[in-house]
Order: sequence, then structure tokens, then C-alpha cells
Amino acid sequence: MRRGELRALRWEDVDFATGTIRIRRDLRHTFASRLAMAGVDLYTVQRAGGWKTHAMVQRNAHLSPDHMRAAVERCSRSRSPSVIPPFRLT
Repeated sequence: MRRGELRALRWEDVDFATGTIRIRRDLRHTFASRLAMAGVDLYTVQRAGGWKTHAMVQRNAHLSPDHMRAAVERCSRSRSPSVIPPFRLT
């Protein structure tokens, strides 16, 4: 679980008798993001996550800054420096 998801937990989400946490829809964001960063197409993410529209998948599937940085660096390495100058995210 991410930090924000842990902070959003409520006492009623935790079952102390069994030591489990009830997973709410917040985790769908993490699920969608991890699938997208693994290279899964957004249509498959939509079907796996149960979203009805493509727009909702786009709202829920976030790429990490490291993932975006790596994608930009791959692009800059595959092109000639004279055509596209190297771009770095800060």
C-alpha cells in the first residue's frame, strides 16, 4: 500500500481478529498504475479494473516520475542528438 492509502484507512477497514485490511476502491489507482507502468495497454487495464469508460482509466492510471523519466531518456537515446536535443525531467 502507498502512504496515502495507509493514511486513508479507517478503523472499520481493519479486522484485528483476522489481521486483515478490507481493500477499498482506492487500491484500484495503484492497480491501474502498476499495470500501465508494466506496459499493459489501457483497454486491458480498463477491462481488468472494471471501469466503464476509457476516460476513467486515464484518470486512475498514473505513471511514476521515475517511469516517465526513463521513457524520455529511452526516446532521447534512440534519436540523433542533432534532430532532438536530450530532454531531462527535473
